[in-house]
Amino acid sequence: MQKIKQILFLAALTSLAVACGKDKKAADAKLTACEQAYESVSASAAAPPRDKFLKTCNKLPLMNKKCLQIAYSRGNRELCDEAKRTLDPAEHQLVELVNANPPAQPAQ
Repeated sequence: MQKIKQILFLAALTSLAVACGKDKKAADAKLTACEQAYESVSASAAAPPRDKFLKTCNKLPLMNKKCLQIAYSRGNRELCDEAKRTLDPAEHQLVELVNANPPAQPAQ
């Protein structure tokens, strides 16, 4: 019986570790979308400094971050257009810059 409790306890710890890893990956993906978006616009003369771009991008609502990914925005054009209407001028300018210079591949 003690052996079964130990196995169940280890299984629960493993499950928790996997869940925490997924949460970390999800948090990293938000930053990755912004970093990837910056990479696509960095060659543009209109691109702001990297730190300013990332600061503005990281403050975007989740829907707007998702819309920075070209595959998502193409499949959800109406949602992305609606989400863009709620942005302040600096955020709107950032999204327009990314739309003009979309990332080559969607962020993972």
